[in-house]
Amino acid sequence: MVPWLIPGWARAQAWWTVILVKRGVPLTEGLVAHELAHVLQWREFGVWGFMFAYLRLFRRHGYEAHPLEMAARRAETDGFYLTWARRLLTDRKNPENFA
Repeated sequence: MVPWLIPGWARAQAWWTVILVKRGVPLTEGLVAHELAHVLQWREFGVWGFMFAYLRLFRRHGYEAHPLEMAARRAETDGFYLTWARRLLTDRKNPENFA
């Protein structure tokens, strides 16, 4: 367990292609869709590019008006992300899908 990777105010956080969820937080399609948007942002910007852009935008806009967070919040109701999240959550319940 690596609790220091997820800030105290966050329920989950994406690190490149890994999504970390705090213990006790329900895995909902909306939460996973939000984090999947961040996964695509990591891929788009690259590791250092994402971290630099995220911190720079956080200083400029804060969390609520952060452009990358606003995009991730939109993903919570976007059919593409929700379908992807639903598939991941279904696969998680069927371990044979990972064989």
